[in-house]
Amino acid sequence: MQIRKKLFLIIFLIKNLFLTYFRKGLSISSDVQIRKTQIRKGKISISRGCRIGMYVIIDPSNGFINIGEYTSIHDFSVISGMGGVSIGKYVAIASQCAIIASNHVYINPEEYIKRQGNTAKGIVIEDDVWLGIGVKVLDGVTIGKGSIIGAGSIVTKSIPSYSIAVGIPAKVIKNRK
Repeated sequence: MQIRKKLFLIIFLIKNLFLTYFRKGLSISSDVQIRKTQIRKGKISISRGCRIGMYVIIDPSNGFINIGEYTSIHDFSVISGMGGVSIGKYVAIASQCAIIASNHVYINPEEYIKRQGNTAKGIVIEDDVWLGIGVKVLDGVTIGKGSIIGAGSIVTKSIPSYSIAVGIPAKVIKNRK
């Protein structure tokens, strides 16, 4: 019993230290698990019941990231929210996914790309979406409710609700309804 109390106290202190240090722009429900997650400037909201795996990077990049209830983000995934990222409820994001809500401007070939700035339109992933392992979601995309994106796909355009999309770039191959 004593070990259980000590373990609870340690977890409580770590969670409170984490919340105190990152209080500005961060809200976390009581039953969220966070392990080795990187957080920078911007706003992050993680709803109840979420599971975030090891070595996940959540970087709002002066934007925002909202993660809905009971969403899981598995190991080695990256979410960058410069243009804003909204992830719905019950979303399954497999390992090694990248959700990047910004892009480089590259109009002037006489100027370094890195010096031309960024665009940031944002990404919306609606409820009950499954992103297979290694999926990349690029800026300006909405993935509709109940959709499945196959492993290794790159989503460059919006996907309608209840679609199954695969490939590079991701194309709808089937409707689930």
